[in-house]
Amino acid sequence: MTITILDFFKKAQRPLYYKTKMNQLRVGEILSLGGLKQDEGYAQAYIRKEPRKTWSFHALWTMPGKAIWAEGSFSVKNKMVILTPGTADENLTYFFVVCRRLADLIAQEREKYTDDDDAIQTSWYQRQGVHALFDGQVICRLGNTSCNNYHQKLLLSTASKQAISMNPLLALGVEC
Repeated sequence: MTITILDFFKKAQRPLYYKTKMNQLRVGEILSLGGLKQDEGYAQAYIRKEPRKTWSFHALWTMPGKAIWAEGSFSVKNKMVILTPGTADENLTYFFVVCRRLADLIAQEREKYTDDDDAIQTSWYQRQGVHALFDGQVICRLGNTSCNNYHQKLLLSTASKQAISMNPLLALGVEC
């Protein structure tokens, strides 16, 4: 399957400027497309920069409903996303499904704190200076949410790191 990079972000229901964020990633850094850990399970999707001008995509959904685990890798040439050999088209399709479900959760999170105009309410994410459900957050290899000295660095707790990039086998209860 080959699609344009713009269609990639449209199908993931993310802003087109995420393309720039993705291009600015250094090897090992993650662009989170949302991450949530609740008692019911995990919901997460992210893109990681790999060596040699490739990226990997990862999606995990263990919330109520059908469990989904999708991952694969791709390169971008002439504005086209090209899946690497060994990555099935279905994996990208499932990745988009998880991204769309996360987009709904992100919209719900934002809506919770904008309904009441009388009281100034802030969510945990706003108080920490990060995006709702870590959507669009760049995560460095060291676990900081900012990869340069110009922005505030937020050291993530283990629970927050797991919400963003939990090992799928652990989330599904398989011992590694």
